Amino acid sequence: MDATSTTAVMSTSNVTSMTTTATPEEVYDPLWVITMRWIIGAIIVFVGSIGNVMVCAVVYKNQRMQTAMNLFLVNLAVWDILVCLFNIPFTLIYNQLKSWPFGLFWCKTMPTLQVMNLSASTGSLVAITIERYRAICLPFTPPLSKFQAKLIIAIVSMSSFLVALPEVGAYKQAPPFGCMEVFPTEDLRKAYSLFLFLFCYFLPFLFIAPAYTRMILKLWQEDRDESSPSSGVTEDPKNQRRKQNVLRMMVIVVLCYAICMLPTYATFLWLDFGLSGPPPYYFFALLSLMQMITFINSCVNPIIYWCLSDQFSKGFKKLFRCKKRLNTWSRHTQQSSSSSSDPHHHHQTMPTKV
Repeated sequence: MDATSTTAVMSTSNVTSMTTTATPEEVYDPLWVITMRWIIGAIIVFVGSIGNVMVCAVVYKNQRMQTAMNLFLVNLAVWDILVCLFNIPFTLIYNQLKSWPFGLFWCKTMPTLQVMNLSASTGSLVAITIERYRAICLPFTPPLSKFQAKLIIAIVSMSSFLVALPEVGAYKQAPPFGCMEVFPTEDLRKAYSLFLFLFCYFLPFLFIAPAYTRMILKLWQEDRDESSPSSGVTEDPKNQRRKQNVLRMMVIVVLCYAICMLPTYATFLWLDFGLSGPPPYYFFALLSLMQMITFINSCVNPIIYWCLSDQFSKGFKKLFRCKKRLNTWSRHTQQSSSSSSDPHHHHQTMPTKV
């Protein structure tokens, strides 16, 4: 379950027949699949890099936005930036060449980084869920401090590295595809794939889904109580709406993450536990497209924040205005400089009498 696993199907003991007969030239990879990979990948890299950098910049520039939840969102953005700048370009080139030209260091680093991203993203979503649950369902509990949020982020990052550590040992440079995942036994590889699915996807969502359901019901009940004339609800309506908007935004973020990650997990579970023989001829093309769906998650979050968060929307617009003013000032400076260097400048700019 990794960034360069488009040829993992050919590197495991249960498909030995393919490794002995298949060559990079014989892999089924039609032109329409290649075209889709490059188009989708280019869009994700462009939108994801710019969008996630803007998320970090907005939180960094606005002191009031440096809350625990927003720090967790920044952590998500940082991991997505790494995916956009490293994993996607390396994966696209690897898929195109059907060979690994980047050496042993990157052969081990790219899969490790991708698994770390999966684990850290899930851990950040769990942390956000806990923070939101405390704010909505346990309103008298003190909010997480910035120090506590940074400590949680450090723990999540360290745990993610430990989860991804087996990839460092498993990936080796070997023919015919140059970078291969080679576990000592087939059972060990299957156990690791199942571990990633359970601890980076299934079990966290067993916690996240009921927690968000409970929060939605709590806010719905508060709305009903507020609309009742006999209720003693005194909470500020603006604060109530803010909680609802943040909750709506995070529900969509979680759903997008779950949807984007599911195809790749499902494909690997099918490979490891559903197939009794060699994988079908179209498996490479299928898995490469599933990876692109997974990578979409690295660019979608800034769009969600723009559409559903007033704070982020205002912050993004402010960044664009600053960039526009900077460009205008730069052009004005250049024009002033060129005008001052013109020997006829003062004569040409003298006002004329009408």
